[in-house]
Amino acid sequence: MVGMFKLNFSDEDKASSARGFDAVPAGQYQLAVTDIELTEVSRGANAGKPYFNVEFTSQEEDGPTKNRKFWANVMLFDLPSGNWFLAQFLKATGNGDALETGNVPGAEGFMGKVVTAQVSRVKDKYKDEQEPKPNGEHWYKNEIKGFVVDDDSVGTPAGRKRKSSILP
Repeated sequence: MVGMFKLNFSDEDKASSARGFDAVPAGQYQLAVTDIELTEVSRGANAGKPYFNVEFTSQEEDGPTKNRKFWANVMLFDLPSGNWFLAQFLKATGNGDALETGNVPGAEGFMGKVVTAQVSRVKDKYKDEQEPKPNGEHWYKNEIKGFVVDDDSVGTPAGRKRKSSILP
């Protein structure tokens, strides 16, 4: 059905304009999982293998990351370099017991989880090629390089929490 819609726009709505999304400074940020999808690698040597496509939203109330989105792909298969990224993601979301059982929860088990992510600022080679800046400067983007894990919050194989200890 095609038709008209009647809306009442606020003065703030009328004054809005496009926001720039320059890369934020590198650092550790509190991010919540706000969307996660199980999908498959579409081409290459790992075509058909599963991974989580995860959207994170900053939980900062002000500053450069307020309301910002970040994305990461979490591979759900063995990688030649090891799957440390998945291991960190599991531990940071309270699913560390999966490292012992091998049973990774479905996507719905991660929604709303808040993690501390290590975010880097890297050159965006693709955008540099597609839209070179006239002054020769580079475009930058953010990448999640890992997750900070509090060992006290990681579940043990028995499902209980680890206790801090002075023993090795």
